[in-house]
Amino acid sequence: IYLGISSASVTTEDTWIHPSDPLDWSVENATIQLHGRLYKPPFYDPGSTYPSILLFHGVTRTLQDLDDTARRLAMMGCVCLSISFHGHGQSTGSFPLYDGARYNESFGDAAGAYRWLRGQPFFNPARVGAVGQSMGGGAAIYLALQGLAPVFVAWYPATAYMYVDKPLFEYSSTSPAFKGFIIQGTLDTSSRCLPNYTQHFVDGNPGKVDLFWVEGGIHGATSIDYPLYVEKTTSWWATTWQLSDVLPFPPMWIYAAYVAGGIAVLALIIDTIVLVSRAMTKRKGSGSNQEPGAGRQPVNIE
Repeated sequence: IYLGISSASVTTEDTWIHPSDPLDWSVENATIQLHGRLYKPPFYDPGSTYPSILLFHGVTRTLQDLDDTARRLAMMGCVCLSISFHGHGQSTGSFPLYDGARYNESFGDAAGAYRWLRGQPFFNPARVGAVGQSMGGGAAIYLALQGLAPVFVAWYPATAYMYVDKPLFEYSSTSPAFKGFIIQGTLDTSSRCLPNYTQHFVDGNPGKVDLFWVEGGIHGATSIDYPLYVEKTTSWWATTWQLSDVLPFPPMWIYAAYVAGGIAVLALIIDTIVLVSRAMTKRKGSGSNQEPGAGRQPVNIE
């Protein structure tokens, strides 16, 4: 039941999540707390299930980086969960910033986010995906290769991160549900996100991963090309999951009480203005009908 116009906006709530073992998503690591933010679509119904999308940021960044993207996807009818990796933002734990070989620790955080999402009543196992940038792009691809969130969008992803005994870009998926979209700059020089790694990964998964090159683009979305990344991402999800760009408005009878109340208030204001105007006109009229000097007391001059 929709209770008001305020329901027509994306709502957010913060939550706390424990990471998982990257080799077994069901095994929880309760020693670390990850800061998460849940984005619910307009007119959210607690009794319904929704397409769910996880969002992951890059090294030294936070969940705030993908706030615009999460809100856009939520406006299209998805429930989104964005997290800050351990040692980032408000999340606890220490992240090995000076040891790039250990950046794949982010995989356990991503698995924990999936585990938390899977336990929510709105979760639809047939429609779950992930969006990530740089390190977060590697985490999104990790989840897709595991078959946990098989649909993904990755911005300049870190495909050179090791998983078990080889880098992500050397993996291929045989799952029919596996489908992805990568956006990357042609001049990206980040050592674990090189364009040739991306191309190798796409070639190893023929027909399963779409690729869009940002000509002259470097590592990271600049203020100039950031809108392009967001637009390409939301458009791809809309096509892949057949989502609507704008959620349909609920039946107009929902607003009947608001319209009726507004009309009543407006009528009251108009009536008040008319009554006050008539009273003032009457008062002026009675004053103008007085004889000159009427009401004045005679003055005696000695």
